[in-house]
Amino acid sequence: MANRIYLFAALLFVVLPINVQAMFLLRPYEQMVEPEFQKDFCWQFSILPEVGFDTVAFNENGACVNPLQIWNPTQDALKMLEGFDPLSAIGQLRTKIGANDDGVRGHFIVNGDFKYHGGVGFSARKGFPYNLCLGVHMPVYSLALQNVQWINETQNISADDARVRQYLTNDFFTNVFVLGDGLSLQGWKRAGIGDLTLMGEWIQEFEQEKEFLHNVRLQARLGLGFPTGKKADEDKIFALPFGFDGAYSLILGAGLTAEMACYLRAGVYVELTHLFSTTQCRRIKTNINQTELLLLQKFPVLKNYGLLQEFNLYAEFHHFFDGFSAKAGYQFFRRGDDNLVIIGNEFSSNISNTSLQLEEWTLHQLFLIGSYDLLPEDDCRFVHPYVSLFVKLPFNGQFRAQQKTVGAVLSVDF
Repeated sequence: MANRIYLFAALLFVVLPINVQAMFLLRPYEQMVEPEFQKDFCWQFSILPEVGFDTVAFNENGACVNPLQIWNPTQDALKMLEGFDPLSAIGQLRTKIGANDDGVRGHFIVNGDFKYHGGVGFSARKGFPYNLCLGVHMPVYSLALQNVQWINETQNISADDARVRQYLTNDFFTNVFVLGDGLSLQGWKRAGIGDLTLMGEWIQEFEQEKEFLHNVRLQARLGLGFPTGKKADEDKIFALPFGFDGAYSLILGAGLTAEMACYLRAGVYVELTHLFSTTQCRRIKTNINQTELLLLQKFPVLKNYGLLQEFNLYAEFHHFFDGFSAKAGYQFFRRGDDNLVIIGNEFSSNISNTSLQLEEWTLHQLFLIGSYDLLPEDDCRFVHPYVSLFVKLPFNGQFRAQQKTVGAVLSVDF
């Protein structure tokens, strides 16, 4: 027992420095890395830090691009002026410029570094009779957009080029800030809590007296997410929400794990998340040709969210050496199309719903996990520590940016 305690302390020493500059991207109830709840104990407390080391982003065709190019390869400054009243300040500027969009004039190539700077997730779970438990989960995030570059492609050849440069692109950041009611095109830093989630679970073991199948574990989950996280900042480009952007969420999940000979486990888990509609001011398209980072108009809209689907497949060598386990998993996310309903008749819902930000997105990623389970002995069953290290590697998707990460899970049951 003493040797196990020393080993656990050594692993803890290795993991703790990650907390200092950790980032948190995972949900605290992430099934792929969440520690098993031990039914012989009443409580489980967990901490989940994660550190990012590289960002990958995928456009509509699944090609790797800069995160600021997942929706459009370039941003169009002339098209951003379309769809407004000709007598408005924006409409008058468009008339004053009077230049055609030739595919280069008024276009910008935009690049930036999207990073996570630190964070941690906290979880507490309480066991109840009939193989039930209830968990409370809260993440904290720190994100940043750095080194943003707007590369002006407008030539300086024709009179049209000169007018576009003089009236629009030479002082582009200031013009967009004024015309877009405070829209900033530069970098930012944001930190805060994510959405609070209550998760009820039922976990049942079914022992099997077969040569190659020893046990089957069934799991069902029902959760409710509360919109405590920061919403998307409509006045900053790519300032994503720290949760589901003000929406309550209903989570339904079910999984099966089979324990076979030679310490092998294999399982499947499916989770569906329904988001309830929200009404708030958002940036909308006023012309179908506008690009996603240059939306000048903010307006109250009702947003209906697509269903979020998650599928996990995993295999594990469980306790193959004195409490050590090794696990590999595949995870797939698919979020259906969102839909906007304009509050009023001033703008068109049909046009606003052409935004690529509302389109279905997908994400594929791999998990590699190593864990050490300090198995309690008969004379020391009042506490059960657990530690794991994992690597998450996104490798494909559509309309999505994600970081490769290294993380850890520290938990104790008692």
